[in-house]
Amino acid sequence: MQTIRVTGKGILQIKPDTIRLLFSAREQEKTYDEALKKSAEWTKKLEDYFLKMGFKKNDLKTTSMNIEGCYEWDRSFLQTRKKKLVGYEYAIHLTIKFPANNERLGRIIYLLSHSKLKPSFQIEYTVDDQEKAKENLLALAVEDAKRKAAILTEASGQELVKVMSIDYSWGEIKFTSSPLHRLMPEFDDDDYYNDDDFECDEDRTNRAVRSLPGFLRKNDHDSTDGFEINVNPDNIRVENTVTMIWQIRELAGTVSD
Repeated sequence: MQTIRVTGKGILQIKPDTIRLLFSAREQEKTYDEALKKSAEWTKKLEDYFLKMGFKKNDLKTTSMNIEGCYEWDRSFLQTRKKKLVGYEYAIHLTIKFPANNERLGRIIYLLSHSKLKPSFQIEYTVDDQEKAKENLLALAVEDAKRKAAILTEASGQELVKVMSIDYSWGEIKFTSSPLHRLMPEFDDDDYYNDDDFECDEDRTNRAVRSLPGFLRKNDHDSTDGFEINVNPDNIRVENTVTMIWQIRELAGTVSD
């Protein structure tokens, strides 16, 4: 039985329709209980900020949370190296997503940059219905494999009989794009930031200056509206492959050597 093996590739260019924010916080405390308490308080405060911005309580998701001991080397006894427990560090990671909207994103960044939380976060543009995108991607890959198989068999005087097997890659497909970097201003400016929930540590001799990224601008209409963000993210390019094996046979009337 003759067979032919062909790999097809599916490629999609998808316009992102969703923004996903990924937050992280890490802090060392003296005791385990204090680390656990502080991590819960930090999460609650972040949740409160999003509730004020119209989100629902369950929109903010915890993706991971960990507390582990912190150690230092103690050589005080006969120069022996011995680990000494000095505290506990909590590390928490959270995420929230919403339909892509620059105005809403600017408002969120504005409020977070004014808060005492000082969260570390990154912004990803993504696709909400990823399962449908994966299905379309596989369909394109199969069509590409069929087209290639038809070309090869026709050129060699063969014809496709039936599909013997189909195998496709199981690798993770990332439907993400990260066009925004360095969002949080670097320094504090009391003239600009006067929110009651904002802490400013400023050198006594030198007035602090807040340096804004080029694409972040104060809204000219109302400073409480948030930052004005003009970002049009590029399409997300994703691809996947499918390998198909067909049984083939010679075309009727074809004479073999």
